[in-house]
Amino acid sequence: MVFVGLDLENKMMMAPSGASGSGSGESAGGRGFRWTDLFGSSSPGNSEASLNQPAPDCPNPGEPASPIAEVYHPLQEEGQRRRELSDRLSINTIKRPLPEDIYEAIIETQFQTELKIEEVLRSDRVQEDSILEKRHQIRGVLFYPQGRAFSLDTYFDHLKQIENQGTHRSLPYKRLMDEISKEKLELAFDGIKKGETGRAHLCQQHSPFYLS
Repeated sequence: MVFVGLDLENKMMMAPSGASGSGSGESAGGRGFRWTDLFGSSSPGNSEASLNQPAPDCPNPGEPASPIAEVYHPLQEEGQRRRELSDRLSINTIKRPLPEDIYEAIIETQFQTELKIEEVLRSDRVQEDSILEKRHQIRGVLFYPQGRAFSLDTYFDHLKQIENQGTHRSLPYKRLMDEISKEKLELAFDGIKKGETGRAHLCQQHSPFYLS
């Protein structure tokens, strides 16, 4: 009997009161003490899952980082450019006013086209001051080569050429290069003496995708 009592006492010392799920602590209405109250769950599966799970904002391992698109910074502020395009269109349609929705659509198409042309001219080493100085003449070549406005469909087709074929291969850009080669439009290129930019071979030299 003595040994039985000692054995029971040792078991009580090894486990805190209420540790058993069916102990009197829980049955009395209170939750019994658990080791997880101090140290959390000791399940190896849960710990391993939490360690191996990547953070929500972390890139997937092994996947290449997405390239960062280079942002183009235009030479003109957007509002000023749109006002100038609008003023020019109103002058060139004064005898045949356009419906408002067609008018606004043409301005938007011209705006997008001009940005693409401007960006390529700069990449072809045309000086920025020269582009700004001759911008009204450039617009005449791009948008009013016959002295009047094209239809919305024509402007839209030109923009689609730029998007699908590339600016250098588009009709508006080639029309601009023709004017330079005929010395009707003079733009200053970096590294080229003034008066030489009107030669056709310089157009091809600075625009390798130019097709005659």
